[in-house]
Amino acid sequence: MPSFAGSTAIVTGGGSGIGEATARLLAESGANVVVCDLSESEAERVAAEIVMGGGRAIGLGCDVSDEKAVIETVRRAGEIAKTANLLVNAAGVGAQTSLLNTTTVEFLEPLHVNLVGTFLMCREAARSMISSGVSGRILNISSPQAGVGVPLASAYSASKGGVEAFTRSIAIELAPYGITANVLRPGPTWSKMTSNAWSDRRVQKRVSARVPLSRIAGPPEIANAALFLLSDQAGYCTGATLDVDGGYGVDGRI
Repeated sequence: MPSFAGSTAIVTGGGSGIGEATARLLAESGANVVVCDLSESEAERVAAEIVMGGGRAIGLGCDVSDEKAVIETVRRAGEIAKTANLLVNAAGVGAQTSLLNTTTVEFLEPLHVNLVGTFLMCREAARSMISSGVSGRILNISSPQAGVGVPLASAYSASKGGVEAFTRSIAIELAPYGITANVLRPGPTWSKMTSNAWSDRRVQKRVSARVPLSRIAGPPEIANAALFLLSDQAGYCTGATLDVDGGYGVDGRI
């Protein structure tokens, strides 16, 4: 596991799932962690458990689609370090409606959280890194649905496709400052967002059957890949997308 001693990481969606697992691994690897979540109580819970385990963390409530909240979150990160040099955008919402029945409000919700929220966090974190003269790492969480057509998922797919295009663009802009920006594209993974839908064993079986490795991932499996892209070992990697999906996105049967 790479060392992140001396680093400070902001992890959105850190109150559960992939975000929580990534926050915990970063702390275990020596990073100061700012755990952010729409649920302040969940963010504080994760941070408190990290501290109880000997790590360093604070938990903050943050709606990533709220510009003022994002600016305040990045400012608060400066309370435990001069600036955060790592950013993980794991906050996200799902959406499952047919095109013909999707309202404008339903279509915009995942765009506001998944895409606009990612933009706001990246902008503010990058501004902080650049003003402090700090090289950094940005990691945005996407989905195979950014590149694979899935029925009833047009809004979610659009938001994640936007995240990937956005990341490629900012990778070029931020490269002169020594800041990398990459995408992690996890396949079906147990999380707060998916657990209700997959609690039915028949649904679990159906989802697993669509994955060549025939199972749903656990959040720590995704977090391990996240740590690689955040580490110095990936220092020459920017604008890239790493699939950690059990073969989901490359299987022609899907």
